Amino acid sequence: MFKLRGRHLVLFISFVAIIPVWIPTYFPATDLPQHAAQIGMLRNLQSSNFPCTELLHVNWFTPYLFGYALVCLLTPLLGMLISFKLVISAALIGFVHSTEFLINSYEGDGRLALLVIPTLYGGVTMWGFFNFLVAAPLGLLFLCCFLRQMHKPTTANRVIAGLFFAILFFAHALIWAFLGALSLAVAVVEKKKLQDVLLSGICLAPAIPVALIWIRQVQSHPRISAGGIVFETLRERISLAITFTFGWQVYSAALLGMLLLLLPLMIGYRFRREVRIWVPFAFAVFTVLLLPFSAFGTAFLFPRFVIFVLPMYAITLAPVRGANRVFLVLALITLIGLGWTGWECRRMNNFQRDSGCFSRILDQMEPNALVLAIPLVHSSDYAYGLAYMHFPAWYGGLKGGVVSPNFARTHVQLVVFNREVPYEIALPWEWEWGPRPYITPRILSCYRYIVVESKTDSSFLFEDMQPHLVLRTHTGIWWLYENPSSTWGVPASRMQQ
Repeated sequence: MFKLRGRHLVLFISFVAIIPVWIPTYFPATDLPQHAAQIGMLRNLQSSNFPCTELLHVNWFTPYLFGYALVCLLTPLLGMLISFKLVISAALIGFVHSTEFLINSYEGDGRLALLVIPTLYGGVTMWGFFNFLVAAPLGLLFLCCFLRQMHKPTTANRVIAGLFFAILFFAHALIWAFLGALSLAVAVVEKKKLQDVLLSGICLAPAIPVALIWIRQVQSHPRISAGGIVFETLRERISLAITFTFGWQVYSAALLGMLLLLLPLMIGYRFRREVRIWVPFAFAVFTVLLLPFSAFGTAFLFPRFVIFVLPMYAITLAPVRGANRVFLVLALITLIGLGWTGWECRRMNNFQRDSGCFSRILDQMEPNALVLAIPLVHSSDYAYGLAYMHFPAWYGGLKGGVVSPNFARTHVQLVVFNREVPYEIALPWEWEWGPRPYITPRILSCYRYIVVESKTDSSFLFEDMQPHLVLRTHTGIWWLYENPSSTWGVPASRMQQ
C-alpha cells in the first residue's frame, strides 16, 4: 500500500515540478533560443521564399537529431514555444521517473527519485543544454535495459539494449559515451570473468562504428581545435559543480545539497554494502572530478554530469521499513518538492515581468531577415545562467531568418553554415562576449535589423558609422534598429561586389 502511494506521489510531484516551465512566455534557458533558431532555419530551408538558403545546409549526421526531431514533429501542431516547453517538460518528468526505474532495477526505494526534484532547474536546464536534457532520462532508461540484458541475457533483451544504445548516440554523444563507459564498468564489477563481460557488453558494439565515423567527420572543424582543453582548479570545480546542480548561489546550493544527502540517513535509510551498488555513484562522481571544463569545442563538460550524481546516490540507500518511517519519508520529500517548486514559480513569474515585452520587438520585425544581436546585457536577476545572451535568436525560431551570432557555426548542429559564408555572417564565439570593439560599418551593412540588449541608450554604439540606422522601437532592455539600405538575405561577399 505504501509503495503504491509512494509511486503516485512521485508521479504527482513530478507533474507539479514542471509548472515553472509554463509561466514565462520565453523560458529563460541560455542556449534555448539558438536551438529554436535551428528548428526555424530547418523549416525555412524547405521554402522557396527563404532568402538565406545559400548560407546554410542541413547536417543530418548529428548527435542532436532526437531532440530536434521531437520539436519538429510538434511545431506544426502546437507552435515553436509550446513545442519546446512540452519536450522540456517531458524530459524533466522523464528524468524523475527514469531515476525511479533505475533505483527499482537495483532493488532500492523508488520514492527516493524525488530527491532529484530540486535539481530539475539546475545548470543543464537553465543553461539551455536542450539535447543533453532530452538525452538524460534516455540514458538512465538505457542503463536499466543494460542491467536487464546482463541479468537475463536473452537475444531479445540484447537487441533492445543495442537499439536503445544506438538511439542514445543520436540524442547526445556525451551521454552516449558516459552511459556506455558506465555500463562496461558495471559489467566488469558484476561479472568478473572476461568472457561474461564481453557477452554483456556486446550490445554496445554496433553503435561504436557510427560514433567513430562521426568523430572522423567533425575532427577537421575549426571549433574542435578552438580553445584547447581547459581544466578548472579543484576549488573552482567543486564550486561550479554545486551551483550547477541546483541553479542557486554556491552557499545556498551547498546547504540544499547537504540536506538532500543527509536527509535519508536521518530518517532511517542506511548505505548498502554491496560493491556493485556503488559503481554508478562512484563513476558519476569521478566523471565530475576528472573531466575538463571544455575540450574539442564544447564547454561545460564536467558540470553537465552533476545531473547524474543524486540519481546514482539514491541507488546506494537501503529501503526504509516501518509504516511510521515511510510516512515521514513521504511527508518530508513532499514538503521539499512542493516548497522548491513554489520558489521556482516565483522566479519564473518575476522573469516573465522582466522579459515578456520582448514580443513587442518581434512584432516590429518583418520575417526572414538577417538580424544582428548585440547582447550588452547577458543575465537576469531571476534566472540562473545567462538568460539574455542569445535571447534575440528567438526571432530565428519564431519568424524565420538568420540571427548572428548563430550556433550554425558549430560542428554538432543540425543546420550549419556553408564554408564560404563570410566572417560578417558567421561571427565567432568571442563576438558575443565583447561586441563593441567588433562593430564595424562592414558588419552592420549585412543586416536589416540590429537588436541591442542594453539597460541604457544604445545609440552610442553606432556613432559616426555608416550605414545610418533607424531606431524602430525600444522596450525593456531591447533596442530595435533597422538598416533601410540593407539588401537583407544576401551574403556579405555578394554585397561587396
